[in-house]
Amino acid sequence: MLNNENFLIQKNRISNEYFNLNKSYNGIGTLSEKILHRIIKFFIDDNPLNHEIKIGQYFVDIMSNNTIYEIQTRSFNKLRPKLDFLLSKTDYSVKIVFPIPYEKNICWINKDTKELISKRKSPKTGTIYDSILELYKIKSYLKNENLKFIFLFINLDEYRNLDGWDKTKKKGSNRYERIPNEFISSIEINKKEDFKILIPNNITDTFTNKDFQKEAKTNLRIASTCTNILLSLGLIKQVGKCGRMNLYKIEL
Repeated sequence: MLNNENFLIQKNRISNEYFNLNKSYNGIGTLSEKILHRIIKFFIDDNPLNHEIKIGQYFVDIMSNNTIYEIQTRSFNKLRPKLDFLLSKTDYSVKIVFPIPYEKNICWINKDTKELISKRKSPKTGTIYDSILELYKIKSYLKNENLKFIFLFINLDEYRNLDGWDKTKKKGSNRYERIPNEFISSIEINKKEDFKILIPNNITDTFTNKDFQKEAKTNLRIASTCTNILLSLGLIKQVGKCGRMNLYKIEL
């Protein structure tokens, strides 16, 4: 079940596998498979016999009852060849699991020793719109009735190396690891109509990307990419112009 109690059970168990207990509590151990990926894998299905199953030339994260789960933290474009193959098998349902940081602490660590230097809470709160740029990369697949999504909202600590190019070593720094702390909620998309959740509740009868941006509390790039996706899914339609901007209307 997707609840925080189960999430914490998997987090605590897998954390004990990963971390060297002899290190000081300020240190972070060297990890192989990313810990966020592994915790989510056991959170979705705690039976390791269902993990890393080979189908054709591909390994999938989880295979259970003819449902395939692919945990993807970014780079949806890299999934295209695998989706081409898996979605051609009509007896499989493919669920992409995408974790979204809800509340995040930024933890700066020494790039060599991995010792914690400083920690601060990010002012940003994660929303479904954090998935938009990734969804756009596989826009042509979204109408496929066998492709589904689970968006997981998770509080986490993001560890970053102090290896950037400016004097603070933060600009251009590399992310080292993300350690989840708590499961908050999930959103599931099981059919294309479910993508209507992307449409803000207070949107007017007709709207532009700027209207969408305002109601979704996001930026114009995300808003325009989101309307592009909704348009391709047939969930909104273009009905004219408002100045130089396209005017859209929700399809009933």
